[in-house]
Amino acid sequence: MKQLNYYIFLVAICFMLRLEVFAQKPVTLKGRVQNQEGKALSDVNIISVGKGNFKVQKNGTFNINSLSVGDTLKFSHISYVPKSYVVRSNDLNILIVLESNSIRLQEAVFSTGFQYIPKERATGSFEKIDSLYINRSPASNILTRVKSMISGMYSDNANANFNNTGKFANESLNIHGVSSIRGANYPLIIVDNFPYSGDINAINPNDVENITVLKDAAASSIWGAQAGNGVIVITTKRGKQNSTLVIEASQNTAVIQKPDLFKRQAIANADLIAVQLELYDKGYYNSNINSRSKPILPMAIEAMEKKKKGLLTEAELNDVLDTYGQTDIRNDLLKYLYRPAISSQYSFSVSGGGDRNSFRISTGYDRSKGTQVSSDNNRFTLKAYNKIKLTQKLEAELDMMYARLESRQTQLLSYYDNSGSRYPYSSLATADGQFLSIPYNYSIGYIESLADPNLLDWTYKPLEELQHNKGNAVLNSLLTSASLNYQINKLFGLSFRYRNEIQKNDDETVFDQYSIRSRGMVNLYTNVGTNGVVNRPIPVGGILEFGSNDGVSHFGRFQVDFKWNDHPDHRVNVILGSEVSAKAVRSFTDGMYGYDGEKLVYSTQIDYMNRYPTYNNLASNAQIPSFITKSQTNNRYVSLFGNGSYTLLNRYTVSGSFRKDASNVFGVNTNDKWNPLWSAGLSWNIKKERFMESIPVNELKFRATYGFSGNIDPSRSGNTTIQYSTLNALYGISWPSAQVLVAPNPSLRWEKIKTFNLGLDYSLFNSRISGSVDMYWKKSFDLIHLYPLDPTVGLISQLMNVADVDGRGVDVRLSSINFNKRFKWRTDFIFTYNNNWVKKTFVDYPGASSLVSSSFIAYKDVMPYAMYSYKFAGLDPQTGEPMGYFNGEVSKDYSKMAGKQAPIEDLKLHGSKRPLIYGTVNSFFDYKKFNLSFSLLYQFKYFFRRPSISYSDLYSRGDGHPDFYSRWQKPGDENSTTIPAMTYPLNKADGFYGNSELLVEPGDHIRLQDIKLQYRMGEISPLHISQLSVFIYISNLGVIWRKNDKGLDPNYPNTIPVPKQYTFGFNLKF
Repeated sequence: MKQLNYYIFLVAICFMLRLEVFAQKPVTLKGRVQNQEGKALSDVNIISVGKGNFKVQKNGTFNINSLSVGDTLKFSHISYVPKSYVVRSNDLNILIVLESNSIRLQEAVFSTGFQYIPKERATGSFEKIDSLYINRSPASNILTRVKSMISGMYSDNANANFNNTGKFANESLNIHGVSSIRGANYPLIIVDNFPYSGDINAINPNDVENITVLKDAAASSIWGAQAGNGVIVITTKRGKQNSTLVIEASQNTAVIQKPDLFKRQAIANADLIAVQLELYDKGYYNSNINSRSKPILPMAIEAMEKKKKGLLTEAELNDVLDTYGQTDIRNDLLKYLYRPAISSQYSFSVSGGGDRNSFRISTGYDRSKGTQVSSDNNRFTLKAYNKIKLTQKLEAELDMMYARLESRQTQLLSYYDNSGSRYPYSSLATADGQFLSIPYNYSIGYIESLADPNLLDWTYKPLEELQHNKGNAVLNSLLTSASLNYQINKLFGLSFRYRNEIQKNDDETVFDQYSIRSRGMVNLYTNVGTNGVVNRPIPVGGILEFGSNDGVSHFGRFQVDFKWNDHPDHRVNVILGSEVSAKAVRSFTDGMYGYDGEKLVYSTQIDYMNRYPTYNNLASNAQIPSFITKSQTNNRYVSLFGNGSYTLLNRYTVSGSFRKDASNVFGVNTNDKWNPLWSAGLSWNIKKERFMESIPVNELKFRATYGFSGNIDPSRSGNTTIQYSTLNALYGISWPSAQVLVAPNPSLRWEKIKTFNLGLDYSLFNSRISGSVDMYWKKSFDLIHLYPLDPTVGLISQLMNVADVDGRGVDVRLSSINFNKRFKWRTDFIFTYNNNWVKKTFVDYPGASSLVSSSFIAYKDVMPYAMYSYKFAGLDPQTGEPMGYFNGEVSKDYSKMAGKQAPIEDLKLHGSKRPLIYGTVNSFFDYKKFNLSFSLLYQFKYFFRRPSISYSDLYSRGDGHPDFYSRWQKPGDENSTTIPAMTYPLNKADGFYGNSELLVEPGDHIRLQDIKLQYRMGEISPLHISQLSVFIYISNLGVIWRKNDKGLDPNYPNTIPVPKQYTFGFNLKF
């Protein structure tokens, strides 16, 4: 036993000696630490168990001696996720990439487009969205990605519609409510220091580094007469000096469900047919049946006419009507003309830099197939940036951004514009796939009755039309920028910047000779002379329509910077400069008849001057429609600007700015006056006061600003505006003519917005809770609106600077770190309150009908988006007609109740059509390599008008709402229903009911906007991958709570809601 112990002891000694031999071979490890963007990181702590702590140099490099194989190094930084590394024998030079800690808020530096302002000395109301938030959504539109993340910004879906590309069209944004009545309320967009007037879709979101929103006067007034609606500053990604080569790639694919056309409520087609037959018996369709223009008739009425003419027997008629009653065109639309939309995004970039330069080159390609067949959209982007340090004091920057957007689409039958409501029980094809015709422009019975051999086929088959018209629109956008920056000394710097922006939009639509448009135009003007000769002023052939809208902009800026930050108690920052800009926009449209796309020929013998008889006098004598239009706009600006701030003891900051704009848009009197827009602000960094040293507050800063910004409507001019014409379509003369569109107004000036803002920035409990609160009061004055004139001057009114609008609101942003260990949970809460009132206008009381039906109301002491409605006094017990009030008395005089003589007190004011309170709740969860996030959107304190039965729409378009079934039909029903009786002939009761208080519902709701699940694989050393992540993103998940009890989505009460979207993708870095 002792001998065994002896051998064990010897083996142990030998083993320890062997370890000692290994330990005596130290490893020297060199390397560099950087973030995900390639920027070198200092202040990184390196811990080696048993070996001590090491520090990274300012340039991000480290050199550690006396390490052993197998040692574990832990790299940590306050703003980044810690990372461990195991030493290997073949390691010589390594790269450590730290991922940003999404739980921590990084120090903000705001960009105004003129300068960068650290948050600690900012007095204005800024909000910054960095790449972490921008990249959360894979949307192809940069503003779509961030619109719900900015307090005070409202996205208006009221005028938006879900189009066949699977996206929204006509959606608008505004910041801090209404600032103009006639002008635009859209914020100014700045891209890399200069205003951007092009298509926002030409900007690839993958090229955007961050977005800063300037909301109050101190933040935005440096942009002067263009900043009244707020400013959105987009800063694109650039290379980093002294960084290694970074290669990034990403791809995602999105699938959008087919639109659910059956979400739009309608009565059963069998019941619709019964109504149409009742109207037929009462003679409702007689005027259309006997009209020489042969307008479209419902298919059931066409069948009744055929029976009347002996073309159908009673049994055949009943079979036809039964078939119609069991048919819904939405089934065929979904089967043949709609599909799930699929879109893919690809991006690739290379960036890096050395001691004297930095660069970034990126490209992107997007491909999208819309929800409507034959609808395709493509986008190609290319961006290059290079910064060169020419000398120790002089550096140059060159930047280029190119985009090509292409859209291809066939003009098809659509359900979104209600065109399908004319024939809701039609079919597009037979069971065996034979294409069927439906009405188009004229009664299908009339078209089928034509036996003239001189006519082309005049029937319209939507599925056949797929092959016979093609539309193509192309946008080419090119931005080129150059700048020189010269640092004279430690205090002064000079910079000169230039930007050229070219936007070229070309669109072309070809209708071949077999398309319904080409055949219809040829037929309409076909006539047979008394000698039997066929006259065709429009020859057989296709039609080509094309147009162009081209814009060229030039911007130049000279700027002097003064910075004195060396003194510990005093800091001064001042910029002064001048800007010039010019923008020319030219547009035209044209077209050709008799076009042959294969031979590229067309007819040159079209006579647009004379009138020709139309076939069977369908449109009397008419001129051949011409395609030619042409316009040109030139806008030029000259500006002087300045901005400065002084900080005392790192606690007290005062700031000021001014800007003077002159333009050919303004009147001469305005340009002659020195009347700059200006702002002043102050901030108090309370946290740095001595009495705050023992209080657990990381940040506490008070801000106050006051100032003026402006708003311009480039379509208005202070000069006389005349429209010239060489062809008078009304009188058929070719003499030149002119029309005065706008009389001279030498005092025309920009609209002004005065803003007073109070703000508080805070961070508590080691930054576990942080955010900001802003309260503001706005007064928009000198707004352009109609002003009555003496009729003897030749005009009854003129647009002048005469109106005022007041507004106020509160923006709140609250971020909380709920858990911050292995499991991390962070919540961002955004709250906005905004309201506006028209305070001054010279418009007379517009009348009750205008108040209840206008989308925007410009009347004194009224909210611009006020929801008014007629007060409802019940249904007439004898007729079932709705009753209201006139001068406080129950009435059925609908004309008086809708007129100017009806006092506003007879109407009910519910509140606002726009949410007065809105915001989002974003939650982020991290566990190990998984990240889950979701976004809730809420909108409160507003009202919408729900759809109901409109007998006018029912009669004229076959569009009937299910409330039809609950209508008053006999005396006594008024005790159980509020739906009016169906009357014939129609009177104005329909309009009264449609705008009555009965149909107004509260719009308060909460919706689950999106969910994202991401898995971060981190570094994959054998493949030299520094970061790899994959994700799934689901959006448009719908309403989860609503205040109305009708089950309606307030954003889409009677339209097709946007379908759910599923996106899968990955992000990769080398």
